[in-house]
Amino acid sequence: MVQYKILGPGIQPASQTPVETELRILNSTESLTLPVVTSTKVIELKEYLSQRLGIDTDNLHFVHRVGCSWRKQLDHEEVGRKVTVGGIKSFKPEKMTYADPFLIIGAGHIGLRHGLYLLQRGFKDFVIVDRRNKVGGTSWISQANKTSKLQ
Repeated sequence: MVQYKILGPGIQPASQTPVETELRILNSTESLTLPVVTSTKVIELKEYLSQRLGIDTDNLHFVHRVGCSWRKQLDHEEVGRKVTVGGIKSFKPEKMTYADPFLIIGAGHIGLRHGLYLLQRGFKDFVIVDRRNKVGGTSWISQANKTSKLQ
């Protein structure tokens, strides 16, 4: 007679059966199908999406349909086969925005002229940097002398 050992929950090895999970964005038609295994947890997909999209995992929430209602999936649960993702607008990474999108290197004649050019066209979000603590550039600070026509 063969005796079978009864294993409790959490003791049996995780299922490695390959399946596909369809992720949809809340209030959008965009979807993404990912190959996963049956035992893939919600937190694993959250970490994958956060790395791919450059966002924090706390901003993502997964919900799936259970009967006639929706249920939020917790991080430790196995991910559903058809899941709606909230907290993102697209599966493509968003463009990075910067406080100062223009950087002008050098506070000499051309750097200052370029700054004036941007101001005249309504751009106020730029920074001018120079290696010295004065404006004027190499021609004005280190090459000019009393006999040059620059001063």
